[in-house]
Amino acid sequence: MLRRFFGEVLASRTVRPSFREGDVLGVLLLLAEEPVGRYAVRDVLGLGDAAVRTMLRRLQRLGLIRPAGRKGHVLTDKGRLVAEKLMGYVAEFRRLPKSFLSVGECDYGFRIRGMSHLISGGVEERDIAVSGGGRGATTIIVKSGRLVVPSVKELDGEEEAFLRRFFELEEGDVVLIVSAEDCPSALRAGLSVAASLIKRAETEGSG
Repeated sequence: MLRRFFGEVLASRTVRPSFREGDVLGVLLLLAEEPVGRYAVRDVLGLGDAAVRTMLRRLQRLGLIRPAGRKGHVLTDKGRLVAEKLMGYVAEFRRLPKSFLSVGECDYGFRIRGMSHLISGGVEERDIAVSGGGRGATTIIVKSGRLVVPSVKELDGEEEAFLRRFFELEEGDVVLIVSAEDCPSALRAGLSVAASLIKRAETEGSG
């Protein structure tokens, strides 16, 4: 379902749009919380005006959002169903203070439900984050109740306590921490990784 959805929003007979799957994911997650206007989307994600207009127009054409006057856009019933499906994967995301995981000026953290089985060493996720504009990324899984960086180490008590301050973690969850030189870049890079994991999970589920 979600693989097809991403494909429909990005489909083009001419030039591929400048926004990415992660940007689409981010817009729907934002709209799940409150109405959002195109200028807010532009500022939060660091996208150009043309890219934002195109993305919102396509989401509206697909019947997922509708204009709501000065409030911007809101989800339709169909859009709410898609957003709820996405939130079933991306349980939480937020800006984090600088920490032992920081390699840039701004960090965003994501809690992704039940995808630890898709993580090998975290290198693939780091590479997606970097290609998406991030400076670096650390992927952590919840395994046997502990927080582990696969193939690297188990977090110590202080490190684990830091992350548990921000996320309600459950067995099998993935915690993704993405750093960049600015917050829109960190958010977009993390959303790119989350979108990639969602597509992998959907492929596995349909296999």
